[in-house]
Amino acid sequence: MMAKYNKGNPSEDRLFPAGWINESLPRQVALKSTTLEKESTLKKLRDQFIGTEAETQAKLMLEALRLFPVTTFEASRFLDIYHPAGRVKELREQGHKINTLRTYSFTEAGVKHCIGKYVLLMQS
Repeated sequence: MMAKYNKGNPSEDRLFPAGWINESLPRQVALKSTTLEKESTLKKLRDQFIGTEAETQAKLMLEALRLFPVTTFEASRFLDIYHPAGRVKELREQGHKINTLRTYSFTEAGVKHCIGKYVLLMQS
């Protein structure tokens, strides 16, 4: 039986049955949207930027966006940026043109979320 979540259709809101541990599935199935190559690249990039200051994280986010679009989940999971929207706002204030798209992603718990995907259109 599928668990109800957010008063929606259970089959749409949960990828996995309630209580089922999805760790036995390959990581790609659980997260669905991030390739292993992209994850590896983001982690290597993260390791080049030391510090948790907003300025450092904004620079890291910009470098990641130069390579490919980045979702809020990817920024927090693989770049250790826990307020990606704030960093993107700061980059926009510096003159960078960044578009925000809405997309859906599943968490490790199998819950579907509407998240932002940031796309660098033009650097300042």
